[in-house]
Amino acid sequence: MKNLIGSEKQIAWANEIREEKFKYIDGKLTELARSHAPNEDFLKGFLDAVESLRSETSAKFWIENRSTGNEKSLVSKYHKK
Repeated sequence: MKNLIGSEKQIAWANEIREEKFKYIDGKLTELARSHAPNEDFLKGFLDAVESLRSETSAKFWIENRSTGNEKSLVSKYHKK
């Protein structure tokens, strides 16, 4: 993942948040792959969205989107871009 941009304190906090979010998202990707064969277009869009999310460099973004349980909405935001 790319380095974050922000104050030293923001970056430290945002890195923790981002790591937590991607543990969850990566777990869901693994679960999705094991549970059933998803629609190819859906999977490509989902993977593209996750990749875009991985490239988010704003510490402020991660802090503002730190709420537990919003991982699906984060991916959805990027899926529409």
